[in-house]
Amino acid sequence: MVKALQSILLILLLLAPSAVLAKPATQAAGGKMEFEKAMRFYQAQEYEAALPWFEKAYELSGRRGSAIRALAQCERSLKRYDSAIKHFKEYLATDPTPSDAASVTETVRLLEEIVAEQARVSKPDPLVKEQKPKQELTLVPAPPEPPAPQPNSPLVLEATESSGPGPAPYVLVAGGGAALVAGTVLVILGASAASSVESAPMGTAFNDVRGDADAAPVLSGVGIALIGAGVVAAGGGLAWLLSE
Repeated sequence: MVKALQSILLILLLLAPSAVLAKPATQAAGGKMEFEKAMRFYQAQEYEAALPWFEKAYELSGRRGSAIRALAQCERSLKRYDSAIKHFKEYLATDPTPSDAASVTETVRLLEEIVAEQARVSKPDPLVKEQKPKQELTLVPAPPEPPAPQPNSPLVLEATESSGPGPAPYVLVAGGGAALVAGTVLVILGASAASSVESAPMGTAFNDVRGDADAAPVLSGVGIALIGAGVVAAGGGLAWLLSE
């Protein structure tokens, strides 16, 4: 019986170290898978997708230094500066190499300057008085245009009466005068042709004076007609002008 108890105790003592070491190994393996998945998203610049996987790796790995720093870098890429500063400082507490610690310390300093500048810009300046909103200018509408005068209104009648006779009576006077001149010239030419026929020497053949004999009555008739038309036109134009 004593030998049996000794054998059981020996077996338990042999199994104890492996049981103690099993849990960290499992945690490390789980954190590694999440960390690798987060890195794939991060390298593809999908920072939003990478962040929850970095957070899982951070927890499952027992907050290993590499997981802490990767999480901080992802938060920095997402401009979550406060969280990034916190995790970078946590990483510095893991006692990294001197060169790595110097690089991370500089990064923390730069992020803190960014956070301070953002706080300064967003904080209202008490020395600057609140500006009142500018009053919008109200445009005064232009006065309405006066209505156009109706055809029978006094304004239209007055404008019509004072507009003058226009060029028509002057055209009649000028045309009548031209007709008088042209008619007078034709009458003179007709009389000259008739005189040539009448004063032809005795024995002159009729064929020699046929042209003047035929033209004389035509010229005289047309000339008299033009003189009559010219008198009528010029007289009408003058009467029109005198009536204004």
